Amino acid sequence: MNKKKKYERTLLFSTKEDLYFVTYNVLVALKYLGCTGTKKFKDVNKLAFMVEFISNNELIRTLNKELDFQNKKDQMILSKAYSDGLMRINTLKRVLFTLKKLGFIEFSENNREVWLSEGKKIDAFFKGNYFDYEKENILILKTRIKRLNNITVDKFLDSAFSKNGIQSWVTF
Repeated sequence: MNKKKKYERTLLFSTKEDLYFVTYNVLVALKYLGCTGTKKFKDVNKLAFMVEFISNNELIRTLNKELDFQNKKDQMILSKAYSDGLMRINTLKRVLFTLKKLGFIEFSENNREVWLSEGKKIDAFFKGNYFDYEKENILILKTRIKRLNNITVDKFLDSAFSKNGIQSWVTF
């Protein structure tokens, strides 16, 4: 994606509390992680932090395994992503319950696993090639953090933040 399109796309959403931004990224994450019923996404709190990575390839770059250290700029980017993820948890839960009510997603009985519903609504949403940027980011994230669908939010936080010098102080 060229820089102009990236900035135009950024203008579409206010990333702090924007329900559309969260909805868009959650649906895209579930789609491109293959969570369609037989495969489920475990630990929904993890999605609040993943939204940051899905929407920002510069953040994913900070997870490069070839780097032995994180520079100050990378640490600041990761620290901001961690804080934004914490603030986004309640917004994410509101979005998930709304998406369930609308028939886009389904939950397990304990509300810890989520997957896309099958049907015309979800097929219509994914018609077109609007999701290339996020799809690419998800695929890179999957290579950087193994077993992304199945690990707990604590293991995700450890892999994405703690191992890169950002102390995570919340446990789920």
